[in-house]
Amino acid sequence: MGLLRYLLFDRHYSMLINTITIALPHLGRFIICVTIVFLAFLLSGWLVLSPYCYKFQDPSVTMETLFSLLNGDDMFATFHAVETHNNWIKVFSKVYLYSYVCFFIYVVLSLCISIIEDAYSVVSNFPKDTCPWIRDSTVLQEFVSVWERNCEAHKGTIQSPASA
Repeated sequence: MGLLRYLLFDRHYSMLINTITIALPHLGRFIICVTIVFLAFLLSGWLVLSPYCYKFQDPSVTMETLFSLLNGDDMFATFHAVETHNNWIKVFSKVYLYSYVCFFIYVVLSLCISIIEDAYSVVSNFPKDTCPWIRDSTVLQEFVSVWERNCEAHKGTIQSPASA
């Protein structure tokens, strides 16, 4: 955390850190809500599809399967892994997988991006002179201004060792 304090003096890093600082509480609350929906998908896939598909045989394998679907891995094989003659299970598996992929890729990912964009717009629209979350920059600015005034005052009095 000590290193991050020094990065706040640079305007670009400061915007990044402040964007993350503002977005983090909102993202945390959103991820808690999404976790509940993910657990609902996990349980329904495990309970309904476990007798018919090896990719849903227990909760940990189901979680790995759902995570790999979000990353785009093995989608075709997962969609065709349900082995049953029961048409209701085949329809349920298709609706379940399509709704899971569409919800998490299109809705959840878009909302995460919009939360971060909202925090960035708050940070970028704030006046640069009166930034409330950068308290240490005023101390640095005061030090630099005093140092520049002292350099201007002693400009001709300081001699280099070579000229002495």
